[in-house]
Amino acid sequence: MPRLDLSLPSEQPGGTATNLQLRDLHADLAGSLAQAALTLKGEAATGTQKFAIDTRASGGGGFDVEAG
Repeated sequence: MPRLDLSLPSEQPGGTATNLQLRDLHADLAGSLAQAALTLKGEAATGTQKFAIDTRASGGGGFDVEAG
C-alpha cells in the first residue's frame, strides 16, 4: 500500500517533531477554477492514533469545506 511519511516540526523551539503517515490517499480535483471541487479520502496515522480522511471542498463565489 502506498504511503507518505511526513515529519512536522514542533511549534516550540527544541520540541519533538510530529511524524505523520498518510496511507491509501486518493485526491480528485474537478471543474474550472471558478467552480472547482476537491475530494480527499484516505487514512492518516501518528503514533498509535489513526484518522479516516473523507473531505470535500468546493468553490464558486466563496469556498465551502465539508469534512466527514
